[in-house]
Amino acid sequence: MDYTIVIKKILSKIDLAFESRNYNKDTINPSELAISTNKLCLILEGLLKEEYITGFKIDLSDKNNENWIVDVTNPRLTLKGLQFLYKK
Repeated sequence: MDYTIVIKKILSKIDLAFESRNYNKDTINPSELAISTNKLCLILEGLLKEEYITGFKIDLSDKNNENWIVDVTNPRLTLKGLQFLYKK
């Protein structure tokens, strides 16, 4: 699987939701991206650490918990995330 495409889809969904001010728990659906919830959380964690996105709080410390996205407040792309999304 080409995760660059998945990452761009995730960034695009976050950007569109930010523009429309309509982010909800169904904005990023792992099954639409053909990935697991676990993989989605790992990707979001990486995007946060690399400063491509902001507004998410993720806690991967509880291995028995599938709800690793702890909080979402004003999710959006950073300038770095926008550049990655729209580069040719």
